Order: sequence, then C-alpha cells, then structure tokens
Amino acid sequence: MTNLHSRRAAAVALSVGVLVAFAGDSRAQRTISRDGTTAAQFLEIGVGARAEAMGGAFATATDVSALYWNPAGAAAMTSNEAMFTYTSWLAGVKLNYAAFALNLGRVGTVGASVYRMGSGNMAVTTELQPDGTGQTFEVVDAAVGLTYARQMSDQLSLGGSAKYIHSDIARSSASGIAFDIGLQYATPLRGVRLGMAITNFGNGLQVSGPDVIVRTQVSDNGEQVISSLGTQQWELPLGLRFGVGYEPIKRDNVKLTVSSDVLYPNNANPFVNAGAEVGYRDLLFARAGLRELFLDSRDGASFSLGGGLKAYDVKFDYAFTDMGRLPNVQRLTLGVEF
Repeated sequence: MTNLHSRRAAAVALSVGVLVAFAGDSRAQRTISRDGTTAAQFLEIGVGARAEAMGGAFATATDVSALYWNPAGAAAMTSNEAMFTYTSWLAGVKLNYAAFALNLGRVGTVGASVYRMGSGNMAVTTELQPDGTGQTFEVVDAAVGLTYARQMSDQLSLGGSAKYIHSDIARSSASGIAFDIGLQYATPLRGVRLGMAITNFGNGLQVSGPDVIVRTQVSDNGEQVISSLGTQQWELPLGLRFGVGYEPIKRDNVKLTVSSDVLYPNNANPFVNAGAEVGYRDLLFARAGLRELFLDSRDGASFSLGGGLKAYDVKFDYAFTDMGRLPNVQRLTLGVEF
C-alpha cells in the first residue's frame, strides 16, 4: 500500500510540474495580447469574498461558490448552502452574485446561480450634444446557471453547469449559451486536493437591435434605404483552470489552507493565482493572495486581503483587492448553511 501511495504521489507531483512548465512555455510563445477581444468579460470577474481574498485560486472550492469556480466542488458539500456577494467594481459598476446548492445525498448536488453586472444610468451623448441629450441608458450583463455535481467515488467528483448569458447596452442586446465542466480529485496525499475546470464553453455573442438599424444614402439625389449594420460575433472568455489545494495544518483550533491555480484563458497569456487562509476554531478567518503572476500584459501581480466570521450557520466574508493603477475593489459576501 505504501508503494501504491508513493506512485500516486509521484504521479500527482509530475502532473503539477508538467502543467506549470506548460504554462511557462505557453507564456514564452504567446507574445501578442488578446486583452479585450472576448464578449461578456464580466464572467471572468470572480465571485465570493473568500475566494477573491485568496487571490482567485479556488479550483478546489468545496462550498456553494464552486458553482462559479469549479462545479465539481459542489459534490463535496455536506449541507445545503446559499450565498450572496456584492462587489463595488471599477467606474461605479456594481456586481451582484447569488447562488444556492442542495445536497441530495447519493443523487448528487444541484444548484442555481444568478450573476448581474450593471453600469447604472449613463448620459446619452452625440457629436452635436457632447454634454448629453437629456436621455440615459444602462449597460447590463447577466448570466443564469444551473449546476449538477456528483461524487463518483471517495476521491473523484464531477460536475457541470449550463448558463444563459445576456448583454444589454441601450437598445441593443446579445444572448448565448455556455457550459462549465469540472472535476476534483482527493489525492492519497493527506490534505491535497486537485481541481480542473473548463469554463464558458459555448457560442459567441453577436449584438443586434434597433441601434444597429441605420439609414444609408444610395443615390446622389439623397434617396435612402433602411439597412442593418453587420455586427461581428465575439467569442466568450473560454478558460482552462487547474488548481491544487493543500491543508498542511489541520487541528482542532487552527487550520491552514494554501492553494494555487494555473489559468489558460483564450484572451490572455497563461498566469498563476495563489492564496492562503488561516482559520481559528472554524470561527475567525484571515486570508491573503496574489493574482496574475507571470502575466506580462499587466503592470504586475495584484494582491488581495480579507477575513471572515462564522456564527452558527451564517458566514460573513470581506475581501480587498489592490488593482494597481486603478481604484481598489471591495467585496462583501453573506453565506448561509441550512
């Protein structure tokens, strides 16, 4: 049995080493930035103050936030859970995320989530009225998802999500369907868990609506026809996430969790997120993390800090994220077990 565990441990270590090496090789080969080349990029803004305080290294999530990070993690839940996250994003944009998951025993875990980003009212301006026409519009992005996860064995769990995505800007909109697929594996190494997820796999978004209808002059005498602008279809922010979570200390009073994710997005070079959490009596928590390590297109890795409090079955979490030259971002999350 010891030899079997040793072989498994060696295989896990080799897998992690190969993936990290591949991330470095991919980073060296890809030099052209694809920032801003995908639609619905709000889907890449992480949810949950706990996860974000740990730098977004959460492929091994085992609570209700797994519906966003890795649907397979929901299978590890031992109770029903719900969460609500409020994020004060950049330029006055607000993000709200709500999710719940029900543990159905041997049947598996089912869940649902709603993610909404809103710009608030903005003034309509034109070339002739640069100070505003008196009208307003709003940009709204939203996603509604359904998740199913199941424990396939004592060590392996699988999960998947289907999401309906909708974007509105003024009188134009775009919609699409996307899927997330994930797995988690509890390794023979005590306290070590692996996670992998493919997120936002689906068709692209193409804007349509009254705002793409224009009048086009077709003759010298001023004759016009009503025509439609041919908008381009844009890819969704597809990503592959591989993560490792480890609990080097797990005692009655103190538990230390460290995690790291390697990400391969289709709109940026690969990068690494890393974080840690210290818990005292499953009551008080302190967290810190680094994100976007080794990503050349950024000014440098940003850091995050946060903490949490659990009272009975209610959890309060807070996260602060440094955004470099941009304003800082803060998140609040309320979680309930029932």
